[in-house]
Formats: sequence, C-alpha cells, structure tokens
Amino acid sequence: MAKLFSASFGVKIDEMTALCYLLWADDLVLFSESAQGLQDHLDKLYLYCSKWQLIVNNLKTKVLIFNKKKKSAAHNFTIGGTPIEIATKYKYLGSLFSTIKQGEETLTYITNSCSRALFKIRKYCRKLGQLPPPTALKLYDSLIAPLIDYASEIWYRKTIADSLERFHLKYLKRVLNPHQEIWGPVDPGNV
Repeated sequence: MAKLFSASFGVKIDEMTALCYLLWADDLVLFSESAQGLQDHLDKLYLYCSKWQLIVNNLKTKVLIFNKKKKSAAHNFTIGGTPIEIATKYKYLGSLFSTIKQGEETLTYITNSCSRALFKIRKYCRKLGQLPPPTALKLYDSLIAPLIDYASEIWYRKTIADSLERFHLKYLKRVLNPHQEIWGPVDPGNV
C-alpha cells in the first residue's frame, strides 16, 4: 500500500512527513490537500483493486471536504467511473468526523452511545434492585468507559471531555446515593 499512494498528494504534517492514508483491516481513508490529489489516489486505488479482484463498496465510500471557507468549489470525485457522494459527516472506527460543528456532533454521538449503554444496564439490572457500588462501577468501566475512550486521541477536545466527565459524575452520584434507586425510571436523555 505504501508504494501505491504518492506522498506529494498527502496532507503535510511537517517538512518531512505527509499523511496519505489510514488502513485498518478492510477500512481505508485517503488524504489529500487538493481535489486532483484525491482523485489521483482514487484512480490508483481502483487500478489496485481491479488488479487484485477486490471490490470497493460504493455505498460506504464518501468524500469529506474540510475547508475553512463557507463554500467550497463544486467537486466531482469518481472511483472506476462511479460518482462518490460528498458528505458532511462520516463514522470511521467509532469516531464521527464532521465538516460542520465537529465538537457538537462528536459529543452528541458519544453521549447517545453512552446513554444507550446505560439504558441497557438499567434494563437488565432493574430486577436486582440497588447494586453494590463496586458492581455498578465495574459495569460502567466495562460497558460505558470503552465507548468514551475509543479513539479519544482523535476526537479529544476539552469541552467534549468536560461534558463526558459530567456524564460520569451523574452516574457516580446515582451509584453512591443509597437513598436513590439507581435503576429507577429510564430516561436516556436525563442521565
């Protein structure tokens, strides 16, 4: 793969380094600072896939254009002659990338994931009554914390981390308050 994509069309990190792609199992992300560079990468990818009889899933293939300008020039990208959708957000390996309001979109995505996990914990543990704090904390560490930690190196911003810390604090208050039933009425929006 390293020889397939040209570093000259990658995103420059410093004078000596350019990021051309990320590859994880069968997921690939291509980077370029120009429309022509990205199309060049897509053409090379198509030739590589054709040679090795691999198929690109056109339904999952999207282009995100990060641009400081409010409007970007109209671009048309194709892979093997098939047009590729230009999207405003895309989920990759548990992280949500968005061209608009990146922080808010990411926070909403992670908070919703955590709320769904908490809803499931409450649903399955409702019959048990008040759980001992060590058990409730272990459930959080096993089922909710991984949703927050996953790919945090990519999405981390202090405002997002502070909001997720408040989510954790509310959970701890419920666990450590012996007078409040931790698995009471479920409202995922009011964790």
